[in-house]
Amino acid sequence: MFADLPTITTQPTNGYAAKNSAYTLRCESENSVDTTWYKDGQKIDDQFSNPASYRNKLASGNLFFLQFLETDVGVYYCNVSNSFGFVVSQNASLQIPGKNIPVQSGGLTNRWADLGFRIKVPGKPTRLY
Repeated sequence: MFADLPTITTQPTNGYAAKNSAYTLRCESENSVDTTWYKDGQKIDDQFSNPASYRNKLASGNLFFLQFLETDVGVYYCNVSNSFGFVVSQNASLQIPGKNIPVQSGGLTNRWADLGFRIKVPGKPTRLY
């Protein structure tokens, strides 16, 4: 059954996009039926869901920005799914070069980043060298 789950073959990566230029954020997969993109933890519109959008989800699953704007700066991730389940990609931070715009962390992979666990191990550690 696990072999039928989608697999992300190309993870989205951090990048810089020049303002008002075209940019492609990659998320390619195998065995997936649908790719959904999120920005700062919120599902985003693309031309399939909103014809007025300047973003286009390509057949490969990649997200194409016709014109990258300052409002596009943020943390992105994709969710690929099929009838057996879904897989969430790593986060990718997109920024405009030369701009110091704060980026909000979000997405499923960062929601647990603030959890801290302390484990007490009895005994003294032994150096191995």
